[in-house]
Amino acid sequence: MVSARCKMLVKEELMKLGLHFILVDMGVVDNLFSDIQGITIEKFIIFHKIERIKELIIYDELSLKEIAWNMHYCSVSHLSNQFKMITGLSPTHYKNLKNKRRSPLEEIGNPDNVCSQSCGELEEEYNLNRKTE
Repeated sequence: MVSARCKMLVKEELMKLGLHFILVDMGVVDNLFSDIQGITIEKFIIFHKIERIKELIIYDELSLKEIAWNMHYCSVSHLSNQFKMITGLSPTHYKNLKNKRRSPLEEIGNPDNVCSQSCGELEEEYNLNRKTE
């Protein structure tokens, strides 16, 4: 099932592309996307957001509160929980790491790329972390 937030994000992206007039059945889009990419749209967006958050943390120009606001999280707590669920680290712990590992955004969910395996690994880790909560 596609969340309302995910639908809103897809609609925003369509508007950016000037395609806001297209009526889309999100169930069909989600299934098609999952078949092609091997990952749901929602998880794909979450993984991309986490990579962007890592980038913002590395730049060290914004507070975590500002990052949460800019990335459309309802709170710092929500961002921190999702970040830890995906990476296994809190944002603060990630900030203090010497070697910060990031995935190139264009490789996330790309089935022709080696990263599609790491996306599968990220998805497994995501699912495992959700079960332990």
